[in-house]
Amino acid sequence: MPLLFIDYSNLVLKEYEERRNSNRLSGLLMHPTTANIRQECLNVYNERIKKGETEEDILRAFFGVPPAGRSFDYVIERHHADKFRPLRSLIKRKIRIPSLVIVELLAWLIDFNPRPLAFAQTTLGTTNEPLTPVKDSNENQSETETAEANVLEIKKGLSSVSILVPKNLSLDGKNKIPATLTEDTNKLSEKKRKRNSQTRKLKIVAAIGLIIAILFGGMYFIWQYEKSVNTVCVYWANDHYEQVPCNEDSKGRHIQPMNPERIKSFRKVTQQDTITEWSVGKLYYIKDSNIIKCYTEAGNYPEDVNRTLKVLSRRVFEKYLRKKDTSDKDSITEQSNKLSNNK
Repeated sequence: MPLLFIDYSNLVLKEYEERRNSNRLSGLLMHPTTANIRQECLNVYNERIKKGETEEDILRAFFGVPPAGRSFDYVIERHHADKFRPLRSLIKRKIRIPSLVIVELLAWLIDFNPRPLAFAQTTLGTTNEPLTPVKDSNENQSETETAEANVLEIKKGLSSVSILVPKNLSLDGKNKIPATLTEDTNKLSEKKRKRNSQTRKLKIVAAIGLIIAILFGGMYFIWQYEKSVNTVCVYWANDHYEQVPCNEDSKGRHIQPMNPERIKSFRKVTQQDTITEWSVGKLYYIKDSNIIKCYTEAGNYPEDVNRTLKVLSRRVFEKYLRKKDTSDKDSITEQSNKLSNNK
């Protein structure tokens, strides 16, 4: 039967890889970037045109028809580098089913023979007779010998092809069985295994993430629950907090949640003459309208929760709260009164 396109594609790729591994490629094709491939196309075209080899059908299929009065070197130079990405992907075996145009261009670049596919299909057959290439009248003897050597290599490669036969298909000589290369089958299986392995890893990562989210969510829920259980609603009543039901109408009062223990300990110091040096660092104060107000606990200012109480410092105590000694002042006043009476 005729040579299948998939077999032809793999033989071209195999030829490229063998030449690359044996350093029989140009430096540009050894490192096939899109820009390097375009430059190599220009170099190969200029070399072949000197020998009278054009193969315009292959070039026209990929680059299009040159403008009037121009040759293919003009078109190749102006061909955008991104348009060579499919060829680079083919070389790196990243395309499962390449287009015929790309395969033919690679065969032209590496001087693969026999080419194109139509010529290779007419050259190869299924009989046991020796396979020989069709000779063109304008080909020299050395080119024919090269083609014959490649034909033998193709025949040798086809001998390793494995044929997959469905159970309900009989081999009676009338039905033709499609052939697939063992190498392609192995690569597809390897890709499938890698894909399954990546899927399993993603599932494991997702499961771990879900468990962590559940744990943190549970901890947050417990924290919120304990917070709600240990919290009551209060409002400020001049010098202490008064507890009220949380659903009670505020009646203009600022109702806020608070820990019950804090309600008992937070008080306003109403008698400032009880504040002594011992109170420094133990009480908390705020200056409101030039008045110093002291409290027994740290926290927000009850009359304005946007402000925070500060710890009572010695400087504030000395400046605003220490009792003034008035004994000397009283003595001077008494002596002045006596002098006035004597007069």
